[in-house]
Amino acid sequence: MLFAAILLAAMVNIHHYYIDGCVWKISTPEVRNDLFKHLPSKAATQPAVGFAQPRSLRKSRGKH
Repeated sequence: MLFAAILLAAMVNIHHYYIDGCVWKISTPEVRNDLFKHLPSKAATQPAVGFAQPRSLRKSRGKH
């Protein structure tokens, strides 16, 4: 049981180290552009108007 706890703690620390490195890399604009240039632009990923938007953002159509 002690081995499992030590292994879990080590895995959490390694994961934290990796994620922290990613967050710091993404905060640099040049690196962020290089890392995400393979993804479509933000405009291309926006949902269609009225689709999957909260009710507070939808235009009223006269029905309540």
